[in-house]
Amino acid sequence: DHLWWTGGKPGDVLTLALPVKEKGRHRLTFVFTKAHDYGVFEIALDGRPLFGGPLDLYESAQVVTTGELDAGEHELDAGEHRLTFKILAPNPAATPKHMLGLDFIKVERK
Repeated sequence: DHLWWTGGKPGDVLTLALPVKEKGRHRLTFVFTKAHDYGVFEIALDGRPLFGGPLDLYESAQVVTTGELDAGEHELDAGEHRLTFKILAPNPAATPKHMLGLDFIKVERK
């Protein structure tokens, strides 16, 4: 199972709550789905961009996972944080359906 966002267009934003149990330093790891009709996204945690820039989830040949993508370590307070996914212009080779498949997010206290 995964979160599957469909029907979006460039400029649309999906916001998820990311609960953190304990204040401190946390490493975030993501796994996404990639396919010919998946989009390009700006992903941010509490307004701070992750991954150093846009994440392109286009894959021409088949549906695959990204494998684990390290989004770095972040100093986080206990409580709810905002994780946002903004759809950007698609990869020119993609079927422009702008889909997002989020398999999981791992939050590890360091």
